[in-house]
Amino acid sequence: MKRLAIVLGMLLGAGLGAQAQWNQDGVPVADDASRKSAGDFGAMLVFTDRPEEFLAAWERVGAAAPVPAAERVARGKRLAGFVVFTGCAADAAGKCNAVVTFKLLKPDGSSYGDGDRGELWSGKPAPRKNQLQLSVGGMAFVPDPGDPLGRYTMIADIEDLVSGKKLHLEKTFVAVER
Repeated sequence: MKRLAIVLGMLLGAGLGAQAQWNQDGVPVADDASRKSAGDFGAMLVFTDRPEEFLAAWERVGAAAPVPAAERVARGKRLAGFVVFTGCAADAAGKCNAVVTFKLLKPDGSSYGDGDRGELWSGKPAPRKNQLQLSVGGMAFVPDPGDPLGRYTMIADIEDLVSGKKLHLEKTFVAVER
């Protein structure tokens, strides 16, 4: 199982002016389907098969938040998707108002169910410039016996309701028998 240290491994670059850039190990990397930016607003969709461990690590002040990264999930096991973001715009009261809608597509491309719109970060102080923040909401999936096996796509449509900026993120994982 590979581990990804979000805080140390993938950061939104500082000092780049109005156009932010994702960096990995200090080197700028281009946007991809699961990691995008629009000006100072950036987001990345991450998966873990141990969400409790990830959330507990995220809450430890000053520590990097290791993500037990997952690209596969076995029947009866859980895979969770979260959004790590930065740069949501502050309203006149200094609060962010950003939402996320998660959707899941089956291996044949059909919808697994209606997307649920939830809070990314709302009514809370805007994070400091280039500070990474974890979405309030996430999406979990447990493949049941009747679910098809194969490559699923999780989608996170994000909207900063203050700035009007939108990001569309997609990431795939594989459901297997065991």
